[in-house]
Amino acid sequence: MDIISVYNDFNFEINKAGGYVSGPEFNGISKRAELKFLDWISGKATGEVPQMYTNQKVRDWLSPVIKPQPLQVTQGKITKPSDYYGWENAFLMGDYYKTADCDDEDEEDGTVVSDCNVPIELLTNSAFYTRCQSDIEGLAPSFKKPICKMVGKEIEFAPKDLGSITLEYVRYPVFGELKMIIDPVYNDEVPDPSTSLDYEWSEYAREFIIWFLIDVFSNSTREQALKTFNQASKP
Repeated sequence: MDIISVYNDFNFEINKAGGYVSGPEFNGISKRAELKFLDWISGKATGEVPQMYTNQKVRDWLSPVIKPQPLQVTQGKITKPSDYYGWENAFLMGDYYKTADCDDEDEEDGTVVSDCNVPIELLTNSAFYTRCQSDIEGLAPSFKKPICKMVGKEIEFAPKDLGSITLEYVRYPVFGELKMIIDPVYNDEVPDPSTSLDYEWSEYAREFIIWFLIDVFSNSTREQALKTFNQASKP
């Protein structure tokens, strides 16, 4: 989505209340607006809608920032990637004894199917330790039923020697950024379309990003009338 057009739309809206934001000021507001949009679209911790994956539209909106990352489990752990924002899923890679439909089978009866990756179940800490101490087949962690839990910046796995896995996670977006140049005719600072960094989001996000931009701006300026108008026009 073209960041310059969003910048122009945003300034058009706040101009109604006598406001204006320069390019450098816009970049700070824009980053906060993108973070608010990501928080909202991925399911706010407060429980406000839309919750992640309640419908296909939400899944489609979030898909640009879902990232698959091959990783190697070392001593039962991996470190979260630096751009990690939230959990999506993880699976164990490799060849396993499975039937053609990926149902579990004994090694004597099954066949090796390379593309049947084994999902890794994310658990709470207490559930993880309960499963690790279980002797019940199907509950104890194994290569057919691997489990994991989060500990700070790391994810811990059982069994510990899983080897190669793929972590699919919600990453932070590459934030849009305006780059400014001096207009040679009017000697004004204007956005440079050749160096500005557009948003990763598609056009579906325009109204939402602009709404969050106005919300951040009105909060910082204490422009109550603009905030009230913006609340009334929430997408």
